[in-house]
Amino acid sequence: MLERFAAKNFQCHGKIDVDTSGGVTAIVGPSDSGKSALIRILRWLATNRPKGIGFIKDGEKSAQARMKIDGHTIKRTRSKNRNVYELDKMKFGAFGLEVPEEIEALLNMGEENWQGQHDPPFWFTKSAPELARELNEIVDLQSIDVAVSRVSANLREVNDDIKVYESGVEEEEKASEKLDWVEKADEQLKAIESLADESAEDRTRLAFLEHLIEERGKYTSMVDVLSRKLVWASKICSRIEEFRHTQEEVEILEEMIDESIGHQESASLELPDLEPMGAALSALRVASDEAGRLATVVQSANNWNKRTMTCERDLELAEEEFVKKVGNNCPYCGTEMNDGG
Repeated sequence: MLERFAAKNFQCHGKIDVDTSGGVTAIVGPSDSGKSALIRILRWLATNRPKGIGFIKDGEKSAQARMKIDGHTIKRTRSKNRNVYELDKMKFGAFGLEVPEEIEALLNMGEENWQGQHDPPFWFTKSAPELARELNEIVDLQSIDVAVSRVSANLREVNDDIKVYESGVEEEEKASEKLDWVEKADEQLKAIESLADESAEDRTRLAFLEHLIEERGKYTSMVDVLSRKLVWASKICSRIEEFRHTQEEVEILEEMIDESIGHQESASLELPDLEPMGAALSALRVASDEAGRLATVVQSANNWNKRTMTCERDLELAEEEFVKKVGNNCPYCGTEMNDGG
């Protein structure tokens, strides 16, 4: 509600203050007394009209106006170099020909709210299009038209996008049809990967098989060597037995010689030359020493015989493990293997 308005140096008024808080306000007076100027003061505050500085009282440099409405105070100052709006404690400048938004929202007034003394009757002289346009502005139908226009534009844009997307979908479907081979390729790739895994397992088995074959070769060579040494040791054992019998005969012969020497001394008889027999005895002693060395060799041969038996057991275990791992078929050619490998 408009409570009061005032002005200074506006047209014919040097200073005026009007109280409108009592209800309906009627302005009466003789002609050229400034009644229309009061309406212009309010219009100037509400719509920033009239433009320019022609309304400043003659001889003055500036004009001012203010109103109190709904508890707020709006003030306007205009001079040649100054053009300012004020709302309570806020000041507004550089607003051009418009009214600051805050003041316009507070007043909510437009040109259709003003009826001058010499203006034609309101709306009666308007053409149909002009009247429709002003009605649209009053009830804000223009915003509906703008909204419908924007919705139509957005709808056209969306339809265009849909067509573009549909075209893209068709192209993608055609491209997808060309990629039917991908599924088959994927299946083939999985089959290849499965074969690669099996091949890796086969390579592992093959490496283990080669290791077993290599170990078997080592054990076989060792068994051959030990067998030859065992044969040689058997021959040596036979020789040792022969030397043992010879050694026993030597001991008996020594006893006989000692007895003969005793008899010779007691009977003072001259005995035959026993030097050849002494040489034979020396040879027998050498043979006895050789027999001792041969006994050591026999012991070593026995040890080798034990190692040979151990190697044979290890070889049998390795062959059993080999059969468990690869079966009875050769992993190279697939044929069945016999006991000889």
